[in-house]
Amino acid sequence: MLNVQDTRFDSPEAYLRFVEDEAKRGLTGRRFRQIETRYTIEQEGPAPLCVRHETVVEDSQVPGFPGAVFVLAARGLRCMHPHWPRYLVDVSYSQRAYRGQPFVPLEAEGEPFVRSLRFTADAPSL
Repeated sequence: MLNVQDTRFDSPEAYLRFVEDEAKRGLTGRRFRQIETRYTIEQEGPAPLCVRHETVVEDSQVPGFPGAVFVLAARGLRCMHPHWPRYLVDVSYSQRAYRGQPFVPLEAEGEPFVRSLRFTADAPSL
């Protein structure tokens, strides 16, 4: 959950750009190298403003594996809470594997988890 204070978005596209920019800031530094990223407005999401994100990065600094390079793939949704708009809620799943090794298909388990996100009028808490 991300608290965006009083930030407002005048369109779904503005929200999409914000989510993209936030993600890029989180992937700076020497640990990660972006391979692929995709962000799209989720028309049928659990809230009026949701962005679907898919990211694949190389991770060269996994604790306990010095010198090894892994590929990390993450998929999920980042939605603005419809009742508490200062909060962005992210639900996602990820996996990592040694570079060059195949991923295990997780969509059958991961996507129902992502789609299970529901919002209530209760105040969010961590």
